[in-house]
Amino acid sequence: PAQHLNEAQLRNTICGVWIVATGIANLMAPGFIDITRDQMVDILTAVTQDFIVNGRFSDDPRISWFQDAKIAQGY
Repeated sequence: PAQHLNEAQLRNTICGVWIVATGIANLMAPGFIDITRDQMVDILTAVTQDFIVNGRFSDDPRISWFQDAKIAQGY
């Protein structure tokens, strides 16, 4: 399914998964949650599939989360 995303959708999906991954890490570091690597992979896979299948982010390139970020400018 990811092959059919335009550039803005792909960037926004990556950003969303990144947010979830850092959230998991921030909960694991102080010991609030204790999950295995496999559980983390399952969570991130489910989130990625949900973002793509359900179009959680706008496909309008003007609304890209990375619009003003250096990564969007090729840095």
